[in-house]
Amino acid sequence: KIMSRATKLYEASIQEAKKFADYNFRSYFLRITKEDFENLKNVNDEIKAENLLNKLEDRLTMMKRQVIISELYKPDKEDPLEATSETKETL
Repeated sequence: KIMSRATKLYEASIQEAKKFADYNFRSYFLRITKEDFENLKNVNDEIKAENLLNKLEDRLTMMKRQVIISELYKPDKEDPLEATSETKETL
């Protein structure tokens, strides 16, 4: 039961992390998600695993909120490092 819950939570967390437009946020949440689920594999105590899953569910909820907030407050200007050659001419 815990493994099926963990698998669904992992997939949802990865999917949510990929929604971040900002590279730094996206890579951070992808990295910590992978690290946390690797740590979950090493937990043998069912109570500790349950507590960790609850923590990861809370993080998923937080990520969903942060994705919405990041979409609301997108910068008006395009990032110069990600600008195409066409838009670099106008900078």
